[in-house]
Amino acid sequence: MRSEQWDLFKKVAKLQPADRVPVSLIMDSPWIPGYLGIKNTDYYFDPEMWFQANLRIVEEFPEIIVFPSWWVEYGMAIEPSALGCKIRFPQDQPPLQVPTLLRLADLDQFPPIDP
Repeated sequence: MRSEQWDLFKKVAKLQPADRVPVSLIMDSPWIPGYLGIKNTDYYFDPEMWFQANLRIVEEFPEIIVFPSWWVEYGMAIEPSALGCKIRFPQDQPPLQVPTLLRLADLDQFPPIDP
C-alpha cells in the first residue's frame, strides 16, 4: 500500500471527510490464482510466482487499497491442522483439511495431554 493510500484509509476509518470513497480489498490467496489463471500450488510454493502474482494485482488495480497488504492465506485449513488434521493442496483450489478422526470414539486411541 502506498503512503497516500494508507493516509486515506486511516482518514475514512476515523469517519473524517475525504475527497473520494476508497475501495479496499483483502488481498489473499483464495481468489488470486484463479483470477490470474495460475495453479494454486505454484502460488503457494513458488516465492517468485507469489511475488509476481501480487505485484500484478496491485498494478492492474492501482486505485484499490490492498489491506492488510500481501500475505498468503491458506484458508480455513490452517486452524484444523493445529488440531491434527492433514492439509491437502489441490492444484486448482485453496488448501483443504483432511479429517483424521471419523468419530469421537476414535479419540480413545490418543493418550491424554498433561496440562
